[in-house]
Amino acid sequence: MIKTSIPKSDWKRVMVSFGGDSELWWLRFLKKGFKHCFVVLSNDKNCVIIDPICCRTEVCVFPFVDPDRIKKFFEANHYTVVETFLRHPDIRKFSFGIFSCVEVAKRVLGIHDKTIQTPYKLYRFLKNEQNKKKILDIGK
Repeated sequence: MIKTSIPKSDWKRVMVSFGGDSELWWLRFLKKGFKHCFVVLSNDKNCVIIDPICCRTEVCVFPFVDPDRIKKFFEANHYTVVETFLRHPDIRKFSFGIFSCVEVAKRVLGIHDKTIQTPYKLYRFLKNEQNKKKILDIGK
């Protein structure tokens, strides 16, 4: 069998970026600032951006770029960036979803929650997870 992905442990940082503007009429119903999302993965050698847009999925590899630089770039361009982590997906919890930026981000991150269907719901889920982690870290 050929291994086609970098092992999970090789990704040092994982970020999800949320953006606001879109020319697509059906996205006007989504919360301002949360009409699109994409994932940034980085390790010691590369930053990879996985950006599912309307008619295709763009995968951009930036060799030897500091992930903080990419994060600052997106924040300077009015994106909300949330740091997160990759989860061990439970194959028994596989769920079907409409192909969207949110569904792609959830699959990259290993999230199998049917109720997360908009970028804003994904943002709230990730922020809630961050808050829980902070509470657990304080308790140590």
